[in-house]
Amino acid sequence: MLALYRAGRQADALELYKETRRAFVERLGIEPTPRLRELEQAILAQDPELDAGLPRLRPPAVLRGRSRRVALGLAAVCVAVVAGTATILLARGDGGTVLAIPGTVVVVDPESARVVDTVEVGSGPVAIVSGHESIWVANAGDDTITRIDPTTRNVLATIGVASPVDLAVGADAIWVASGIAGTVSRIDPESNDVVATIDLRGRDPFVPRTVQGIAVGYGTVWACAAGRELVRIDPGQDRVVRSIDVGSAPLAVTTGYGAVWLVTAGGQLLRIEPTTDAVTAKLSVGSPGNFPHDVATSDDGILVLVSDIWLVDPESTRLDRTLSLGRYIVAVADEPGAGLWAVTYEGVLERVHPDLEEPPLRARLGPGPTAVAIAGGAVWVTVGEPEP
Repeated sequence: MLALYRAGRQADALELYKETRRAFVERLGIEPTPRLRELEQAILAQDPELDAGLPRLRPPAVLRGRSRRVALGLAAVCVAVVAGTATILLARGDGGTVLAIPGTVVVVDPESARVVDTVEVGSGPVAIVSGHESIWVANAGDDTITRIDPTTRNVLATIGVASPVDLAVGADAIWVASGIAGTVSRIDPESNDVVATIDLRGRDPFVPRTVQGIAVGYGTVWACAAGRELVRIDPGQDRVVRSIDVGSAPLAVTTGYGAVWLVTAGGQLLRIEPTTDAVTAKLSVGSPGNFPHDVATSDDGILVLVSDIWLVDPESTRLDRTLSLGRYIVAVADEPGAGLWAVTYEGVLERVHPDLEEPPLRARLGPGPTAVAIAGGAVWVTVGEPEP
């Protein structure tokens, strides 16, 4: 909106706000954030500060959290922003309670579904991964990555990275997708330093190019760049190898079963051959107004998150079954063997068996979850917070 306004396209900027608000209201039944509404009012008033320069807007979050995109399936951004206003009371295994406020990671015992701890991280956590003997959390609200020891649950480091919205684990690095900053950053887990930043913003300053999702596999870092491109990055040289036109805005990416898997704003799951970059299969997922917002690899197949979980056979790229919890699913994490953990918009963490045969195991965490991971014999759930 700001870029359109500064380019002299006030009407287009206001129309973009209308489209964004419509997506939020129709899909989630909620209004845009106060910051976005303030920007609309400033554009209507032709506020001189818009030309002088505004503080950087909060980055759109990915629901891995995740979770995770306005007109490109970004509606889930408001889940973390709006729902994160609530304080959450969580039952402990010893029968007591622990107060978990936004800006924390909740630690859950997978055997009993009881909350055993909370860890304070940064502002607006949106993504979480496990790797290099640590838990890594992307905090979109204050431009940091938090590193946690999964055994002691102590914070080991806080690393500054612009606009982090997604994370991926490499053989010798943690890779960060930097949202509206339009970059991919490389963190050295030995030093906790950002040792490389790869700029994907493009040449046109009035057409912002965001980086929404990231994955590592087959000797390559794969980044979802706004527009229609899946970008290949050589981790050995920290440079872009090529960009693949995928026909629609890429939203999230994962690797596994000998392929790269991508969901797009056009409502498709793409199977991409990693050696030739050829799209070898397509599957329509979701429905009009109910677009996919994430994709993950599991022992049971490829998981596509819409409002339910679509379990896709990786060999045929056909829908195997749909797993429904009766609530909007924000994020999932695969556990060893059959089964996975899913967290919903309302804040219910539930273990799901792919055959839906076992009785459900669930924890009620309250509103505001954004992402989930499994590590160190526990389930880790990030809790979002509101915009200031």
